[in-house]
Amino acid sequence: MYLAQMYHTWISECFPDAIRIADRFHVHGYVIESVQAVRKSVQLTLSPRAKGILKRDHRLLNPPLTVFLKRTTSS
Repeated sequence: MYLAQMYHTWISECFPDAIRIADRFHVHGYVIESVQAVRKSVQLTLSPRAKGILKRDHRLLNPPLTVFLKRTTSS
């Protein structure tokens, strides 16, 4: 079932005993959206110095793909 709110309402009215099933793509989208919201709210509370450090070291949390490729080919 598509996860848009109007579909939830319509399905609930037409099929009150229906079971909702969420696909991984919509769940993934909701998780990413929530993580981004938390990240943005935390980022607003940081000092200018902390923002600079985070901006400078942003790749620590998101290394380039070549790092993973080297690990898999060397093992």
